[in-house]
Amino acid sequence: RFTEPGFLEDLCDAGLKSAVVSLHSADPEVSDAMTMTPGSFARTVAGTRAALAAGIDVGVHCVVERANVDGLEAHARFVVAELGEGEKAVTHVSYSFPIGYRRRELYHGAIAPLDELRPRLSGAVRILREHGIYVSFLGTSGFVPCAFDDPASLIASLPERVTDEMRESRIFVEPCSRCSVRARCL
Repeated sequence: RFTEPGFLEDLCDAGLKSAVVSLHSADPEVSDAMTMTPGSFARTVAGTRAALAAGIDVGVHCVVERANVDGLEAHARFVVAELGEGEKAVTHVSYSFPIGYRRRELYHGAIAPLDELRPRLSGAVRILREHGIYVSFLGTSGFVPCAFDDPASLIASLPERVTDEMRESRIFVEPCSRCSVRARCL
């Protein structure tokens, strides 16, 4: 809605300083399919550009599913080329695991296997970091460290203390028992 006449101005007058927009793919068809809203990609990109031009600190959030996993590096390159250049640029990108769907039967089919995800997520993170864009992808709604090519390099990004409450919805499988970062993994 940032492109609607007066909408962004009213928000800025009310004190808006930062915003996070959902942009799930650099491919308009994939993005629109994921949001189930035709034309949402074009409106999201235009609104993001308008917010950046107004001096708003904008972050991009991307839910990673089977539908967009193959395009994660293209997504990162799009953010850099189209939304990440100059003083008025996207400052951070977050990638997350889909938490759940209203239609439960669609949820399990949307999950991207880690072996497919790992090289694509790692590539996207490298691209964004190379261009000075902060990336988050770990944590309770993010991915496990082993979803990245070099999990040990992420140790500084992991929480110092992980409680049982923080882990209550997590399941550790047998290979987790040998992982060097398991104690701090969510």
